[in-house]
Amino acid sequence: MLAAFGTIANAIMITDPSGTIRWVNRAFSELTGYAAAAVVGQTPRLLKSGRQSPALYRDLWATILSGRVWRGASINRRCDGRLYYCEQTITPLCGPDGRIAQFVSVMNDITERKRMEEQNLHMQRQQIIGTLASGVAHDLNNILAPIMMSVGILKERLGSAHEHDQGLLALIESCAQRGGDITRQLLVFSHAAEEDDARPIQPRRMVEETVRLMEATFPRNIEIVNLTPDDLGGVTIHVTQLHQVLMNLCVNARDAMPAGGRLTLNARNVTLDEKQTWPHVHAKPGVYVMLSVADTGCGIPPEVIGRIFDPFFTTKDVGKGTGLGLSTVQGIVTHCGGFLTVDSELGRGSTFAVHLPATPLEAEAEASAEPSGVLPPACTDGHGELILVVDDEPTVRAATSLLLERSAYRVLTAADGDEALDLFVKRRGEVRLVLTDLLMPGMAGVALVRALRDTAAGVRVIAMNGNLGAAQRTELAALGVTEFLQKPCARSTLLQAVGRQLSVPK
Repeated sequence: MLAAFGTIANAIMITDPSGTIRWVNRAFSELTGYAAAAVVGQTPRLLKSGRQSPALYRDLWATILSGRVWRGASINRRCDGRLYYCEQTITPLCGPDGRIAQFVSVMNDITERKRMEEQNLHMQRQQIIGTLASGVAHDLNNILAPIMMSVGILKERLGSAHEHDQGLLALIESCAQRGGDITRQLLVFSHAAEEDDARPIQPRRMVEETVRLMEATFPRNIEIVNLTPDDLGGVTIHVTQLHQVLMNLCVNARDAMPAGGRLTLNARNVTLDEKQTWPHVHAKPGVYVMLSVADTGCGIPPEVIGRIFDPFFTTKDVGKGTGLGLSTVQGIVTHCGGFLTVDSELGRGSTFAVHLPATPLEAEAEASAEPSGVLPPACTDGHGELILVVDDEPTVRAATSLLLERSAYRVLTAADGDEALDLFVKRRGEVRLVLTDLLMPGMAGVALVRALRDTAAGVRVIAMNGNLGAAQRTELAALGVTEFLQKPCARSTLLQAVGRQLSVPK
């Protein structure tokens, strides 16, 4: 019988009633790394990883000592120290006297299956939280938009004579802008807000800009070191997303060094094989650009390092962190086909390394990474032009109307696309511009624009939303919409956009 067991592909271990190993097959040695001579006479304790609850072993022994078959899974440790997931069936075999004579354990390595299950569960959790984040961001944008617009009106009304009140308004405006930044971070995390199409860029330039920003804003007791080489390859990513990745990692590094230390940005071109990319589901072997941020701070406790990429998880004090920074970084990097690793030791600091697939960089592509300049100026004062404002949020309609009316425009408002289309048809000869939200009940923004084009092909439209992806931009551009505003936006931004559209010849 043992000869037959020896040819089976499953790992098999036979023990006596006390649990002492008496025989193992070749597949057992291949799975665990232990030769038969090294384990015979030992107990299965040498396979323990220390990661299992004692309750599992209590249940195991209670089951097999009662003569029943035990089935379960556990995390075990190979001879070289590596961990693996093991699915196991232990069957008691009785002798002629009816008493248990031996236990036969059949084991399967399910490490890869467990890894895929955990990845799928993580992706499902990310999708669920992403949907929640998108909804929360939409509601927050509708709250922040009227605040931003109203602050601009109040600052203009008060003038320079009320210095103290102007200071309070500036504080309110700054807080609203910070809230808008958080909602944009939520949308990037949820993949609801796709940036403009990613393009090949030179990350060295972004690293240099990040260093300049840190030198101007970080505490003086933090030494900033930039080790980025001149021959760094290109990557395909949106400029603002790469900036967000670098700044999130750098801010975390700063916060890990409250008493000061060294923050090092490093980068290099690396070629990774299948073994190096295997742990990362979406990564493929090839040439990567590695960007790392290292600090000499407090390090990450081992008990929480497995959770640092979970959305809303933070080790910072209440009010000092949203718990979205690393989740957002991971989401951006994964979306670009890359992966993120962390190495940390308590009391010695942490190193986060971003690996992005390398992209051949043309000279013109590198030059295009530079800012393209500001939008052309436009008149912000109206001359009685009639503007149709469409938004399902009453406060946004009210604030937008007040802002436009104070700038000498006339305003019609509608709560949804159906009402807007009805108003436009009735006053088609008067309406000069339609300012519409995109996410509304009933007839949404894109459908409204299409209906407006069917009614009056030349009508000017500004699309306004906090959740405007590249696909929507493309669809709207095909309908002739060239002006897009992201909620919440400042008073001047809105008025400049209106002025530009009204100045375009028919």
